[in-house]
Amino acid sequence: MIAYWLEVQLGTAPPDYVEMDKRHRRVEKREYWWTASAELEAYLAQEYGWEGVRLGGRVRRQRRPLTADEWTASEE
Repeated sequence: MIAYWLEVQLGTAPPDYVEMDKRHRRVEKREYWWTASAELEAYLAQEYGWEGVRLGGRVRRQRRPLTADEWTASEE
């Protein structure tokens, strides 16, 4: 699981899900990566009170206006 998470962080793992959206005069692409959070479950419960967290993930969002050639990206 740690090896997979490193691949996700380095950008070498393919996303688990990809979503494309065309609204508000722009195109938006969202890529999602999910992994089981069993290793973090106790820590998240103790530090943040997040009981029962089962998944952790990463989202990369890219968007561009319909009239532009360049994408802007943000990761969460």
